[in-house]
Amino acid sequence: MNAKTSARCLGWMSLAVGIAELAAPSAIANRLGIKGGPRLVRAFGVREIGTGLFILLRPSSASGIDARVSGDALDLAVLTSALGASNPKRLTAAVATVLVAAVTAWDVGTAAALAKPVAA
Repeated sequence: MNAKTSARCLGWMSLAVGIAELAAPSAIANRLGIKGGPRLVRAFGVREIGTGLFILLRPSSASGIDARVSGDALDLAVLTSALGASNPKRLTAAVATVLVAAVTAWDVGTAAALAKPVAA
């Protein structure tokens, strides 16, 4: 898959995740044991939708993917805080952390590919 197609896939994924976070913030926060609760999940949903739209409007630009990487860092920070022994949902949070880390690697690879100059 080329970098532009990869970016589009990530843009659509951002929209899907953002819509889910806006539609069911309480369920997501409760399932993961996130301390910030529904408000934080809702805010992350808005961020995901904005990033997704930006990527879909400019799939050749690394800027949108860079924004996803920054968002991934926030997601990982929150998920890492949910891994504590006091969280009864820490196993679910651990699975989510691994999944977000995998998508972060995809984001980083796509950003690097988009940043490379095109050979003439």
